[in-house]
Amino acid sequence: MFLLLLAAFAAANWAGPKRLATIGSYMYNHVVSVYRDPSTHINHMICCNRFTFNYWHFAVLDDGTVLHSYFFDDLKRVYVATLRGNDDGKHLYMGMWSAANSTLSIAGFTESSDGGRTWANVQPLLTVEWKRKVYQDTLFIKETGRVIIFASVDDNTIRMVSRAPGSLVFSSEAIIVQNAPFNDIVCRAAYSVEGGKTVFHLFFTNFAMRLSYTRSTNNGVSWSTPREITSATAPPVAKLIHAIATQGRLYLSYTVQGAPAVLLYSLDGGKTYASPVNITDRPAMYDTPQGVAVCRGDSNVMVTMFATHDEDNGDEYPEYAFWDLKTMTRHVRKQPYNIQKIKNVGVDCEVSSGKIHVATFAMQEDHHDQQTYVYYAGESDTVSVSSDTY
Repeated sequence: MFLLLLAAFAAANWAGPKRLATIGSYMYNHVVSVYRDPSTHINHMICCNRFTFNYWHFAVLDDGTVLHSYFFDDLKRVYVATLRGNDDGKHLYMGMWSAANSTLSIAGFTESSDGGRTWANVQPLLTVEWKRKVYQDTLFIKETGRVIIFASVDDNTIRMVSRAPGSLVFSSEAIIVQNAPFNDIVCRAAYSVEGGKTVFHLFFTNFAMRLSYTRSTNNGVSWSTPREITSATAPPVAKLIHAIATQGRLYLSYTVQGAPAVLLYSLDGGKTYASPVNITDRPAMYDTPQGVAVCRGDSNVMVTMFATHDEDNGDEYPEYAFWDLKTMTRHVRKQPYNIQKIKNVGVDCEVSSGKIHVATFAMQEDHHDQQTYVYYAGESDTVSVSSDTY
């Protein structure tokens, strides 16, 4: 049944690629995060120009029509951001790492209650001296409405702040990993609901390519002793991309310098790990945002889109694939962008009312025009699937 879906999906037409905007200088630009709201079927994307430190939010229909956009004029020197949503057509959440000024670095938070038309002022949550690097990841726990932000700091710690449902105030920071076995940490978080309990999963690595894992079964009050799982990764990690937890299974995507991107997975909640599998055929661009999403409505379906690089001719374009997570089968799709110099990509997807919807965003750095262009491509012909396809 699943292969029938894939055959139909391959025949579907794509809307786009459609250029949405020009955001200035061609240097250091990112599609930072993508979120598709299943209640409205509106696709939300956060992107930035890291050369000028400007940020934008776009709300886009499946045909590429821009409903509205928002320019963040109060975000200064933002480097990393994570977009999440409440699946209600209204509430969007964004955690970020930013430079407050020349002496302080912060992990911050902002939100929208009107679908991204307006955003609240950034709320600083964690402040450290500027020479410290801070990386963050944000979780929204749909089942409870809780917002959690994890921040890794290059003093061998990972810290957590959270906000209870209905509250406007975040908790004081708690150090959940102290004296980590390595410095300069990047972390990726996920959660799952197991036996009625919300379980947090946290992967973290450093640029020496060592990888560790820890978990909490009591809403982050306490955490397991971090366990190094570097031996499970072959080839070694260059940069963590996305962590996924579903039905007792864990998936961690990461890039490898000069090699295809990789998916590491565990079928027993992180106790053991299978041999990693390639996400791409060509070397992935290892230090830029990439697209990984499990479809809302069916957690056995995953979509990946990674910017890749052909070292022989210098071409840069995305590789797009569809995954059956039950069998760990990758089905390569024709990539939706017929343009070159694609540097950064993002994707989200959903299965609803017996149909599948995929939205992708990409940023093209045009060295000739010295501009960066934001593109969208999405599935224009939805694909009918039976409710028991999976």
